Amino acid sequence: MSAYTVAKSIFAPFGDWSKISSSNKLDNYKVQIDIHDAYFKPKTSTFEKGSLVKLFREEKWDRKKNKFVPAKDVALSKSINRWVEEDIIAYAKNNSSAKIIDVHKEKYSDGSEFIRYKVLVSKEGKNYEGWVHGEEVK
Repeated sequence: MSAYTVAKSIFAPFGDWSKISSSNKLDNYKVQIDIHDAYFKPKTSTFEKGSLVKLFREEKWDRKKNKFVPAKDVALSKSINRWVEEDIIAYAKNNSSAKIIDVHKEKYSDGSEFIRYKVLVSKEGKNYEGWVHGEEVK
């Protein structure tokens, strides 16, 4: 599951969930926003069907820790636009090899493109086909 596409925000005491306590007043809460630059500066090149690629994800949201942590794998989804648990087919370890079997592009009014790739990954003797975010393909 991808943590965010455009931006992430945290609304917490002093902008930090580790400072939560029952004595914090709403006035102490701050919003911290982190813009995902890759969304506004899409890759200039895209991969075509049949391309051999590597999969890599930098970070993911950890619900228990309430923060982003380094990711160890990339989720393959049966859905082109959802990465909730029931849609995840398999997880491929970072730097796993994959083959592009389909490309989905959406053009935005500013001319940029939003890209998803359907990939084929072999894992433990089985083949899995699933969708990944464009920024997870290297």
